[in-house]
Amino acid sequence: MNKSTILPVFFLVVLLSNCMTPQKSLDSAVVDQDGKPTQAVVKLLELTGVQHDGTLSDVVQKTQDQWLRKPNQERWDMEKYASENEYEIRQQFDSLGMNKGLIPKYQEYDYAIILGALFGRITLRLQYAIDLWQQGIRFKRLVFLGGARPVVESQGENKQKFMEFFGLDSLDDEAVPKTEAEIMKFVYQYTAMPEEMRSLPVTFINASMVQQDDGSLKRPTTDDIIADWLQTKPSVGKCLFFSNQPYVGFQHAVVKTYMPRSFQVETIGTEANPTLNVGVVLDNVARWLYQEHKRLQQH
Repeated sequence: MNKSTILPVFFLVVLLSNCMTPQKSLDSAVVDQDGKPTQAVVKLLELTGVQHDGTLSDVVQKTQDQWLRKPNQERWDMEKYASENEYEIRQQFDSLGMNKGLIPKYQEYDYAIILGALFGRITLRLQYAIDLWQQGIRFKRLVFLGGARPVVESQGENKQKFMEFFGLDSLDDEAVPKTEAEIMKFVYQYTAMPEEMRSLPVTFINASMVQQDDGSLKRPTTDDIIADWLQTKPSVGKCLFFSNQPYVGFQHAVVKTYMPRSFQVETIGTEANPTLNVGVVLDNVARWLYQEHKRLQQH
């Protein structure tokens, strides 16, 4: 039997009370209105021993060199970051708005858009959309932005974990998801949600793997998948993108870069795991800085 994954009401109250960081803070968290790194970023650079000349372009270059994970390396493969300044570093993550969750600014949206991720984060993002629906937030359509990334069995993307999470007694091998996009369809199918929300039109995007210069394939990025969705010519509207911390700021920067200005975009997500590897978060900050720099250059 399929078990409900809708959270108890008391948990929703606690969750939403912890998700009070204002959305507008994302727009000036890593880069200020003058196009310079914010004080929180400067302090983070100091704590991690990164030398720079104070300009955004130099900070981006240095953080790409020193914080970014290796090419084709996934977050879960990164070594644990060790530093005597770990407590202070984590404080700066909080100053950047990367710890607390984010709640929507409005009551109604045209699209609720679930960004792709590993299985556990996909369930978290969809569940947050359900929680908000139960709190009275409304959207007219569900969109799942996924790709052809193969499942990562070591990270809980396997038949046993799928069955355990949803309380399934059996699951045919043919029905076991084999890619991120298939996981998103599977999660949508088996997650309990209000009937009115279930009846919403739903779109699933399955972006292809990207061929690199050496012929190898890498998973599509958020901007690749957004591009595929835009090719379906969605009507202009108000979009609520679902991520989770500490990735909301970076993914919001990507969304702002690649979504047409005619769309109104907002990115939210639940609070961060306080024990997440510092190196993973620094990698994310480096990507966020790069994306904001790129966006500023385009405008």
